[in-house]
Amino acid sequence: MARRDLNLNSLGRYAKHSSRLILEQHSHCEVPAGCGGVVLRWRSEISELPVYVNLFSSGKSKLLIDGQSPDSAQAMISFGDHVLSLVLEEVPRDAILAVSVVHEAGRVLLVSQQLGEVVNVLSDADGTWKSTTVKPADDQWMKSGFDDSAWAALEAAPPPVLEKRKVYTRENFWEMNLQMALEAGAKCLHVKTPTGKMWVRRSFRLNRAGGNS
Repeated sequence: MARRDLNLNSLGRYAKHSSRLILEQHSHCEVPAGCGGVVLRWRSEISELPVYVNLFSSGKSKLLIDGQSPDSAQAMISFGDHVLSLVLEEVPRDAILAVSVVHEAGRVLLVSQQLGEVVNVLSDADGTWKSTTVKPADDQWMKSGFDDSAWAALEAAPPPVLEKRKVYTRENFWEMNLQMALEAGAKCLHVKTPTGKMWVRRSFRLNRAGGNS
């Protein structure tokens, strides 16, 4: 019997590997049997990296990357300069936020996405997370090249004590978002605003050689 016949039904035939393509989750689907399915697609060029976004903030919040809201907790980031921006509303007097935008091989399920790249955009009191309580005149603050030198740097805040839970409900779902951001390496930042509103930005660059700044 030929060697090819012996390997005909090997699981290796269905392995999806590529040094130049990315296999990504594109959308969901429902099949007649009633169980959920997923639609995958190949990207023909490694020009973007998938990242996982976790955000916790007191009050209402909206996260944008280059002025666009991600469709889900997984977003695609191209190589080059970017701005992560937050619009915070109904902020209580003693508020905190924590943010993580991460791509790591260990966190990516599909082997074809494990490119060895590491992206870690994490909230930290390092002077790179800038804020203002005065509403910006236009959307330029969400773009690279904006002068935020007059904006205040956010300061560190102690993280709240979280209970260990096996199940999260609508009431405590915020704890899971915070826990995931902290586990990724994010630090809590103090949000202080007399108006209950704040605009936050963090610029970063994704280098093709790997890593970010």
